[in-house]
Amino acid sequence: MNPPEPFGPPRTSVQDDIIDIYVCTHGARDCRCGKTGGAVFRALKHEVDRLGVGGKVRVGEVGHVGGHKYAANVLVYPHGEWLGLVPPSDVPSILSAILSKPVKPHREGDPLLLPEHWRGRMGLGKDEQIELFGKLCTAPLGGMQ
Repeated sequence: MNPPEPFGPPRTSVQDDIIDIYVCTHGARDCRCGKTGGAVFRALKHEVDRLGVGGKVRVGEVGHVGGHKYAANVLVYPHGEWLGLVPPSDVPSILSAILSKPVKPHREGDPLLLPEHWRGRMGLGKDEQIELFGKLCTAPLGGMQ
């Protein structure tokens, strides 16, 4: 992992419209996270710079969120969405989808932020997430559960 970049003061609300995207790059725990996660982290940083949205989107590395087989794992806040099996090539469409959504925590009935990569939503239990996925998606995806 690279040394952390300063994120500034801790957030006290979601009213500032800042989006935080965290990528698991913990290669010491699992090489898939280090390799794929590192590539996705770099691709996100590049895309944020290319689009000039660095004042709105912050990208950071985190270690060990679990689910190494789903690397690269991406956490999106304040939306609360967890994404998995993210390849660097999907970063432009993922960032576009994130930027197209309101900057707020997603609620149980809100549409999934990228069903093809969706791993879960903060604040929901396992059974609630399975039910939500079943209601909002019509086809199973590559073994993600």
